[in-house]
Parts: sequence; C-alpha cells; structure tokens
Amino acid sequence: MKYTYANCRDHVYYVRRVTGKRGNRFVCSQKESADDLETLPEGFEIAETPNGQVSCRKALVSLIRPEEMELVQILAAKFASPALIKCERKEDAILVYSAKTPNLAGLGFPGIKPGVNIRDVWAKILQFQAVLKFELFDQINRKFAASRMTWRGDCDWMLLNEGTLESLLKKYAPHIEKDSFYDLF
Repeated sequence: MKYTYANCRDHVYYVRRVTGKRGNRFVCSQKESADDLETLPEGFEIAETPNGQVSCRKALVSLIRPEEMELVQILAAKFASPALIKCERKEDAILVYSAKTPNLAGLGFPGIKPGVNIRDVWAKILQFQAVLKFELFDQINRKFAASRMTWRGDCDWMLLNEGTLESLLKKYAPHIEKDSFYDLF
C-alpha cells in the first residue's frame, strides 16, 4: 500500500524518490506512479504550508516548544476568526498567517449540496499570507521578538517589540484582520 497524504484542501499526495546530480530527493505529487513509496524515509516528514503546498523534507528540529505553538494557535484564533488563521512552526520562530474575512453575503455557490457549510467550502480556497512573526532570541528566558509584515515595496518584516510570547500575543493578535494592524509600529 502506497503512502498518501491529504492536505487541507483534500488533495491526495504520493511520495517518491527522485535521483539527480545531487543525490536522492523525495518529492510529493498528486499523480500516482509505480515508484511511489510505501512509507516515509526515516528522518523525513511531510510539510504543508498554510496554503496547502506539500513537500517531503528532513524532520524539522525546532527551538519552539509545543506549548508555545499551542498558545499562539489559541490566542491568535481567539482574537481573529479561527477558520481564517493558521500558524506555522519554524526552526526558531512562529509565523501567524491570515486570510481576509470573505464577504459571503449574496454569493451563490452553484454545485454546492444543500446542508454544506459555505464557510467550510470557502476556507478550502482561501489564500493565507504571513502577518505576524514571533522569533525566539533568548532561549533561556524564552524571550521573543514580534514583527509584522509590511507591504511597502518589497514585503518585509518590521520589528514591533520584544517580550514574552504571551504578552506579545495579547498586544498584537487583536489587530489581525483589522485596520488597526497597519498602525502598528
């Protein structure tokens, strides 16, 4: 039986080994082939971006603790619409992604069966963008630097403040998806 992975958009992926000039790579594809693997290689994991892009990578070693990741997910979702917020753990940071709140009033969705929640359908087609980053800079005292995304010229991160993860979340997460977000400096 082949190893499969279904992403957040319900697309099924298969993993296969590709040999090239630099050695073996593991790639994910929606097309099934005879070369698909039955299990993930040891030391590898499936990674999925908030927009559903799937890859097979070496297992991530992160300085971010599970309880810190959980705190970000809970508080970010508390202050914004939970279906429109996603979080991603990096080596030394947590990224918070947001999708603009869709205006569903008056939209018709042909082909949608009665009883299906339109918000669930909409959530599968939304595009997420990184809006906040909490970067760990002091491992001993667990201090983070909060930054927000700017969209002036080249997209880049603008440092907001430093402190504990919880205090930074309480200060900046309420601004996600609001006009006040653009006033943060």
